[in-house]
Amino acid sequence: MKITVSGTTAHLQGEWTLSGLTQVTIDSLAGALQQIKSEGAKTILIDCRQVTAIDSIGLMILDGLMYIPRLRGVGSELVSLPGKLRSVFMKSGLKISSTHSTINSFH
Repeated sequence: MKITVSGTTAHLQGEWTLSGLTQVTIDSLAGALQQIKSEGAKTILIDCRQVTAIDSIGLMILDGLMYIPRLRGVGSELVSLPGKLRSVFMKSGLKISSTHSTINSFH
């Protein structure tokens, strides 16, 4: 479980599962979100192309990652979902935009 930031895009990597979760990971996720420069941006993108696995814990963390920008008045979208992750998100009830390969925050 790793996150890097480039402009207004957060790039997620690795396994977003209970076994990949540590306090250090949680702290680095929070720090990465603080780095995102949302000045003037209407949406923060959360790029999932390098996520290799996700479970219910990972879904809850992503839910939080998508909600935090809303507290600042900025939208958030998950983008570039690999096929297997797309089906997990669809089963979770999140709406997927087929035109942009994104999932909009449901908060």
